[in-house]
Order: sequence, then C-alpha cells, then structure tokens
Amino acid sequence: MSILRRDYADEILRGLRAEGPEVRRVLLRPDRAALAARIADHEVAPGHPEVSEDARAFRSSRAEAFYRAHREWMAAWADLAVDDTDLGPSQVADRALRRFPELTRNRS
Repeated sequence: MSILRRDYADEILRGLRAEGPEVRRVLLRPDRAALAARIADHEVAPGHPEVSEDARAFRSSRAEAFYRAHREWMAAWADLAVDDTDLGPSQVADRALRRFPELTRNRS
C-alpha cells in the first residue's frame, strides 16, 4: 500500500510497532510506464467493469503524487527500496528476504 503522506506513514508505523510485530518498510518503485501498464491491466472487480475503471482512474490520478513523495521522503524513509519495473512478486520477496534474513528465522 502506498501512503503518500509522511505523517500518516509515521502514525501507522508507530501503531504497528506498538503492537509488537517487526516491521520493515519496503518501497516498490516501478518506472512510470510499468506503473501505467499495471494500473491499466488491473481488474479490481471482475464482472464489474465500472468499478474497475473507477479504481484505475483513481490510481492513475495518484501516480504523480507517488513519484513526488518518493523523491521527497519515501526513498530515505524506506528500509529497502526496490525498482520493481522488471521484477515479479517472488523476485521482490527474494530481495526483501536477502536484505532482512532475520525475518526467515523460526521464532517459536
């Protein structure tokens, strides 16, 4: 989930950490063309094209705000920033787990 306001991001992070889980901030940042293609291809509500189109329009309208927030604070705030333009979900997860190997340890 992209949280575009730093104060909201900090508030959510404080709340999560107060509950005890280990939290890592991973910023995924595709290039603009890849993000536009992902938005265009995303079917939010199968069988309800108007809902999906509304969601795509909203997401598209927020893209520039995402890149602005990335420049202004997100990249420095994140524990790991990944250009996922050409990466699939499992490749992103592999990078995160390599960066944070402690998350793979058995905690029981």
